[in-house]
Amino acid sequence: MKIISGFAGIGKTTAAKRNPRFLDLESSKFKWIVPEGYEQLSSEERKGLSLRNMNPEWPLNYLGKILVSMEKTEDFDFIFISPSQEILDTLELLDVDFTLVFPSLDSKEDMLDRYRSRNNSEEFIRKIDTKYEEIYHWLSSKTQNKIILKKGQYLSDILDTIRY
Repeated sequence: MKIISGFAGIGKTTAAKRNPRFLDLESSKFKWIVPEGYEQLSSEERKGLSLRNMNPEWPLNYLGKILVSMEKTEDFDFIFISPSQEILDTLELLDVDFTLVFPSLDSKEDMLDRYRSRNNSEEFIRKIDTKYEEIYHWLSSKTQNKIILKKGQYLSDILDTIRY
């Protein structure tokens, strides 16, 4: 079982829907409390909404779920997690091996188009648009195994590379 920390929009959820041995631990379900009246929105539509309140149990609730899921080695080939700084720093401290997967610097417009097509909120799209280069450089600076996706690539295109 391997942990993949993947950038938003690279195809973690899609890959997990196609293979029951892939677990997608969508972090927003752990990080945010959904405001009343917004429960009907998908998790993609809720991403970036300023109306959300942070869950007081974050990041321990997410980290706990990751660690418990890691024990189920017979159930999963991959666990997909978000590249949250708190989570990645803690996994590093715990000496947990993971691979970072994120898009190339020249993929910004492609990624923004993906967010629009999956109905992410305009707030989320603006945030990524503003911070894309900063996030890219931060992820590039990490010491873990890294795979930088080429323009147009998805996680599913490189999973065999990670598996073997």
